[in-house]
Amino acid sequence: MGEYAAKWRGFCLGISSDIRKGTSISKPASPKPQGIIKKTEQRNPNSTDIDLKSTAEIVQIFHEEDQKAIAAVAAESDAIAHAIDLCVAAFRDGGRLFYVGAG
Repeated sequence: MGEYAAKWRGFCLGISSDIRKGTSISKPASPKPQGIIKKTEQRNPNSTDIDLKSTAEIVQIFHEEDQKAIAAVAAESDAIAHAIDLCVAAFRDGGRLFYVGAG
């Protein structure tokens, strides 16, 4: 089992266990290193000056960036399937999933 799958398994099982016990699952936030910006928060160099591009160029940029996301999911499909299986097992054990996101 990979590092991320192990963490996900622990997270899913921990939530399932905590909810059954009626305890809080909130954990203190870990400190962020200063001066480091997540890749998802950085400016994408491929869309620099996108407002000056033609409509066809903008559509091409969107298409190329979408392909990167598809490739990333494909590369992790086994880990994603494993994480889903772990959550299903937690559900069958009485657990719930709280899906929280932004953006």
